[in-house]
Amino acid sequence: YEEGGSNSQSGEDSRSTVALVLASSVTSDVAVEAYCIPMHTESSPLCISLDVLGAALYRPPTDGASFSHFLPYVATVFRDEDSQFVLTVQDLRYTSDTNDSLGFGGSIDSTILDVGDIFEEYSSPPMSMGTSPEAFCCCHGGFIVVVMRRIGMIFAYDFTSAYLSLVGKSKLGQYVVDAAIRSSGVQDQTEVVLLLCENSDSKDGRIATVRFNLP
Repeated sequence: YEEGGSNSQSGEDSRSTVALVLASSVTSDVAVEAYCIPMHTESSPLCISLDVLGAALYRPPTDGASFSHFLPYVATVFRDEDSQFVLTVQDLRYTSDTNDSLGFGGSIDSTILDVGDIFEEYSSPPMSMGTSPEAFCCCHGGFIVVVMRRIGMIFAYDFTSAYLSLVGKSKLGQYVVDAAIRSSGVQDQTEVVLLLCENSDSKDGRIATVRFNLP
C-alpha cells in the first residue's frame, strides 16, 4: 500500500489523491492484483492489472507538481506473452468533472528488463507474508528502480525526461527479501537498501546498498 499525488493544499489540509494497493494470497506463485483507489471519494477502485509482478506510484517529472493538484504515474512490472519482463509507466486521469473517478491516460513509456538468456533463480526463505510480489518497484526523484527478487537483479532507470533510460543494473547473487529507496545525500544520486538472503542459510541475511547516479 502506498499513496501519491497531491490535492494542492498545504498544512493540515494536504492530502494524497491516489492510493495503490497490491493484493494476493500468501500462497507462492499466485497472481498479484494491482488497484488504484481515488482518495476521499466513494468511487470504485481502478484495476491496474490482475496479474502484475510489481508496481509503484511515481511523481510526474514537472516543476509545478509540488504546488498544484496532480495525479501520480503508475509504474508496473509484468511478464509479456514472450515471457519477457517489462517495465511500463502509465499516467492516470479523472473520468468525471467531479474528480472522483479514475481512468488510464495512456502508456508513457515501457522497456524490457534484460535479464539475459540464462539466469539463476534463488530460493526464498520462509516468510509468513509469502513471497509476493515477485518484483519490487521503487521510485525516488528521477529514478525508477526495479528489483527482481528471485533472480537477484536490480535495474535503475532515469525518467526525468519522461522516457526510460537505463543508468545501471547489477547482479546481486542472492534472493532479495526486501528493498527500499532513498536519497544518498549527493545531488542526482539515489541509493537502494536491500535485505538479502544468505544462500547457505535461509535464516541468515545481510544488508546491501547500491547507489546510482543520473547521467
